[in-house]
Amino acid sequence: MTGEQSIATLPEQALPKRAKNALLRGGITTLQDAAEWTDRDLLSPHMGRIYVASLRALTHNELNSRRLSDHSDLKPCYVLPDLEPKFENS
Repeated sequence: MTGEQSIATLPEQALPKRAKNALLRGGITTLQDAAEWTDRDLLSPHMGRIYVASLRALTHNELNSRRLSDHSDLKPCYVLPDLEPKFENS
């Protein structure tokens, strides 16, 4: 997911239709819009705590992928632990 992911195009496994409809009725059309709302504001009879938690996971992933794409020129850095045993001379 990159850019502003539309709520309407999210797969059913990511967010049930009932939750998507509740968000769209509230004027929330993208994951970016949802990220700006508080959990309390998102709660409704059609948008319970489990749906809000699912939405938060989606917004978190969306915002992280956007942050990473903003730094596409960076190369990953891997640090491997030294697995060789070290013995001290006594």
